[in-house]
Formats: sequence, structure tokens, C-alpha cells
Amino acid sequence: MEIISLAKPNITLSPPKSYLTKKGETIQLQCYADGTPRPEIIWVKKDSGRALIGNDLFLKSAQPEDSGDWTCRASNFMGTDIADVEITVASKS
Repeated sequence: MEIISLAKPNITLSPPKSYLTKKGETIQLQCYADGTPRPEIIWVKKDSGRALIGNDLFLKSAQPEDSGDWTCRASNFMGTDIADVEITVASKS
């Protein structure tokens, strides 16, 4: 008999609490989590509901509208863990 140990997600590599970049730059932030079964990672922009699936938040040619609060959400049927990052995209002067 095989015993499988189930575990709720636990974020092991989270994004920084805040991230500042300039318009047109590339944003690449990572988020990883342990858990059994393996958690699904989804990045969600809180004010718009925009969602990206995967460990990497990758925004090529960032725009001011990408600014805001983003959440890395790791979920499986055992539960959810989250990590937040505030992204600011400054206009070039």
C-alpha cells in the first residue's frame, strides 16, 4: 500500500513586496510553491482581474496601466497561499 501525503500550497519563492520599473522595460517576477498535489500558480492583477497562468509574471514593454497590486496565488484542492507585489511603471521623462 502506498501512502500519499497531501499538503496545502506553501509559497517558497515569492516576488518582492514592491517593484519599480520604467515604461517600455520588461518585468519578470517569479513565484514558486510546494504542495501535494502540485499547486497551480496564477498571477492576478487585483483591480482588473487580469490573470496570467504560470510561475513567471512576464510583461514585455511594461506600460503605466500594468501598475498596481498583483497577487501570486498558488492553489490546489488542499488550499491556497498568496504573495502580493505592488508594481509601479513610471513614465519616461
